[in-house]
Amino acid sequence: MEKVLPYIRAGITHLAADIRSSALDMLQWAIECSGSALVSCSGGWVKTIKTILVMQGWPTETSTSAWSTGRVSLGVIGMDGKTTIKSLRVMESLLRAGLEDSLSEEDIQSSTWRWPLTHASQHMISNRSNPYSHLNLFGTPPDEESQSYEDREDRQRVFQRKFQKAIEVGVEAARQEGGEIGRAAAAVQKVIRDGIKDLEACD
Repeated sequence: MEKVLPYIRAGITHLAADIRSSALDMLQWAIECSGSALVSCSGGWVKTIKTILVMQGWPTETSTSAWSTGRVSLGVIGMDGKTTIKSLRVMESLLRAGLEDSLSEEDIQSSTWRWPLTHASQHMISNRSNPYSHLNLFGTPPDEESQSYEDREDRQRVFQRKFQKAIEVGVEAARQEGGEIGRAAAAVQKVIRDGIKDLEACD
């Protein structure tokens, strides 16, 4: 996935509308085939979200000062309504793959098993390849954009810190357009709300 994604991202920001549309179709297909692998690979989370924001003409920072006082842009110049709808739907799929909890049946059973052990799964050897990678004990200084976020909670925190405010402002403006664009934007809003509610509850 790491080798394919840079080409898809390059296609999404291409000047030709047909190439942008085809690249969005490819990204949608990649998310449907293996969404968890896409969002957890190196650069798959932060860079892909940033690319979609650039395509929409939205700021890639979470600060509200990045927005101009004028009307919010809905796509770059030369981008028609169908491509805007498609990009919002791709964003919805990407955020769902990265933010929603995808517990396996085994995890659900282990979390409901209370006796004689409590939280047994938390005391067992981790299923992650490098459970202490977030400590970065011996690695180079982290590059947040190219980093791989295997853990859902890591993706939630990065999203909340870097993108949530910017996406919420842009999506709210798109929702007020009404019609199909409004429905697609409302679906993105729902995914964001459902995807980070447990993180906000913990904080």
